[in-house]
Amino acid sequence: MDVLHTLENVDIKITSDALARLKGVEFSYSNTNIAGPGCGTDPNLICFEGCQCDSVQTCDPALCTCSNSNYTARKLNDIGSNGKIIYECNINCRCGDMCHNRLVQHGVCIPLEIFLSTDKGLGLRAVKDIQHGEFMCEYAGEVISQNEAVKRTNAYRDTSEMNYIISVSECYARSGEIVVTFVDPRRQGNVGRFINHSCDPNLKMVPVRVNSTVPHLALFACRDISAGQELTFHYGGSSSGDANLKYSGKICSCGSACCSGFLPFDASYIPES
Repeated sequence: MDVLHTLENVDIKITSDALARLKGVEFSYSNTNIAGPGCGTDPNLICFEGCQCDSVQTCDPALCTCSNSNYTARKLNDIGSNGKIIYECNINCRCGDMCHNRLVQHGVCIPLEIFLSTDKGLGLRAVKDIQHGEFMCEYAGEVISQNEAVKRTNAYRDTSEMNYIISVSECYARSGEIVVTFVDPRRQGNVGRFINHSCDPNLKMVPVRVNSTVPHLALFACRDISAGQELTFHYGGSSSGDANLKYSGKICSCGSACCSGFLPFDASYIPES
């Protein structure tokens, strides 16, 4: 697999030992979500009307129908908050590509490197210093149904394959509707596939919608990150403790002081047995 020639705007470097580990792996690169088995809505379907802001360069956050002051200086505002639904300006908007409310849709803009760690297999690290709030990449892959997620999870248990499926649950405050998105980058996905779990992560996953109702699972820096430091996020969404999160039985090697000892597993949608 040739990771060096990706569809991103910047080079994704890879060390020689990591490249050797990837030889023979069934994987093709996609820089954004694609429809997988059981996907109800095409992730690339254009679902939203565009804003009609007066400026064709950038929108006024106070007036734009898409923006609620999502970003400042290309950094996510209020990264510690939960439940905020983020909409970026989309293909139907009057504003241009340089609008301040277009960030995740442009893909990776910070050089990254895939490397082989000593105890966690493949990982991803920063090539330059990263500031709190900066966008790293999205966790992109096949968008699948819950039934397909259960089917694949059970199949992975019977083999030595890793389970890369992420389920993200969102609750709309006004209607109380719960929307769950399942993404699996095991065979088709982007560089986010190589990010390891940590019980004390330096990235936070935030759903961001652009053209489609299917969110981009965007990863932002939740603190300053030094060049060469491994990028991580919490596979369970947070380290605060969720009643639905169980131990997967797989050892966690994050090495943080608050390590739970095992990787998290969302038992609310995918049965444990």
